[in-house]
Amino acid sequence: MSRDVRFLQQERARAAQTEEELTRQVRELRESEIGARTHMDQCAHIIAVSAAVRNNLIRSGYDSQAITVIHNGVPDGPPTAEAATRQALRRELGIRDDVLAVVNAGRFIRDKGQDLLVQALAQTPVNVHLFLIGDPAT
Repeated sequence: MSRDVRFLQQERARAAQTEEELTRQVRELRESEIGARTHMDQCAHIIAVSAAVRNNLIRSGYDSQAITVIHNGVPDGPPTAEAATRQALRRELGIRDDVLAVVNAGRFIRDKGQDLLVQALAQTPVNVHLFLIGDPAT
């Protein structure tokens, strides 16, 4: 067996272990959603990041008058950083040049669909890496 084939097998095994761990973490976070509901019930006013979130909250029984939509401050579209800045950041974070980095930033709750993202990325080449950014406690 060639060195390249062994390396590929090792990378796939590592990716499967990572997927299993992330799936377990997402499952645990889903179970913590009850705490989020309890917390939101104590809020005098709720800020939703989109009309879809606002509508979902209203369907869940929240008062429409107590919900304001304020969109996130993250611009849509590709990043505008210069190549040198991008490369420096990849080096700082330990992301190899041959890796396609997929990033998901947000709360770890069912509505965000991180579990689906993990499942989808399990079907991609091994050089596609998922980076989840967020606080599971919020």
